[in-house]
Amino acid sequence: MTDADDVRLKVYLYSRAQSVMGGTSQIQKNIVATRILGLPTA
Repeated sequence: MTDADDVRLKVYLYSRAQSVMGGTSQIQKNIVATRILGLPTA
Protein backbone atom coordinates (compact mmCIF):
# COMPACT_ATOMS: atom_id res chain seq x y z
CA MET A 1 0.00 0.00 0.00
CA THR A 2 1.44 3.35 -1.00
CA ASP A 3 0.98 6.72 0.67
CA ALA A 4 -1.53 7.73 -2.01
CA ASP A 5 -3.61 4.63 -1.28
CA ASP A 6 -3.48 5.43 2.43
CA VAL A 7 -4.69 8.97 1.81
CA ARG A 8 -7.51 7.74 -0.43
CA LEU A 9 -8.60 5.26 2.22
CA LYS A 10 -8.63 7.94 4.93
CA VAL A 11 -10.62 10.31 2.70
CA TYR A 12 -13.13 7.58 1.91
CA LEU A 13 -13.58 6.57 5.53
CA TYR A 14 -13.93 10.17 6.66
CA SER A 15 -16.53 10.85 3.97
CA ARG A 16 -18.54 7.92 5.29
CA ALA A 17 -18.34 9.35 8.79
CA GLN A 18 -19.41 12.77 7.54
CA SER A 19 -22.62 11.33 6.16
CA VAL A 20 -23.50 10.24 9.68
CA MET A 21 -22.28 13.42 11.35
CA GLY A 22 -24.29 15.56 8.99
CA GLY A 23 -27.63 14.43 10.36
CA THR A 24 -26.86 14.30 14.05
CA SER A 25 -27.60 17.95 14.80
CA GLN A 26 -30.95 17.75 13.01
CA ILE A 27 -31.86 14.58 14.88
CA GLN A 28 -30.96 16.18 18.21
CA LYS A 29 -33.05 19.26 17.37
CA ASN A 30 -36.00 17.02 16.51
CA ILE A 31 -35.66 15.14 19.80
CA VAL A 32 -35.54 18.40 21.76
CA ALA A 33 -38.53 19.78 19.87
CA THR A 34 -40.72 16.71 20.36
CA ARG A 35 -39.74 15.45 23.81
CA ILE A 36 -38.77 18.60 25.69
CA LEU A 37 -40.84 21.30 23.99
CA GLY A 38 -43.75 19.01 23.19
CA LEU A 39 -43.99 20.12 19.56
CA PRO A 40 -45.70 17.80 17.08
CA THR A 41 -43.65 15.82 14.61
CA ALA A 42 -43.73 16.83 10.98
